[in-house]
Amino acid sequence: MFGDVGHGSLLLLLALFLIKNEEKMGKEKLDDIVGMVFGGRYVLLLNAVFAIYVGFIYNEAFAVPLGLFGSSWIRPDETSSSSFAQWEGYVVPFGIDPAWHRASNKMTFFNSYKMKVAIVFGVAQMTLGISLSLLNHIE
Repeated sequence: MFGDVGHGSLLLLLALFLIKNEEKMGKEKLDDIVGMVFGGRYVLLLNAVFAIYVGFIYNEAFAVPLGLFGSSWIRPDETSSSSFAQWEGYVVPFGIDPAWHRASNKMTFFNSYKMKVAIVFGVAQMTLGISLSLLNHIE
């Protein structure tokens, strides 16, 4: 899965189309690939929802920064003698500050951030799975 609002929205449209036409498509003989996609329509729906959510965290749509809340950093213009950005004194309320998209260490930061997010989501998913397995075992 990838975190991007734009790509997640397109995937959401595909999943909703498949779910809306579930009765009609379920009766037809589908090709191998189309049949597999149709069989996983609810998985596609969940992937799309979480891709949109993580896309808002990454602050990206079609790999372009969204900047919904603006940046908390002011970058000096070309005429300024200062080469450093100045902090405005507030934190972006949700997601990554768009100023990171213009930073010189952009790739290092984003790779590190995305790896940490993936680990957090993975640990949470594994914990949920083990907890549900324990509940099934107890009952």
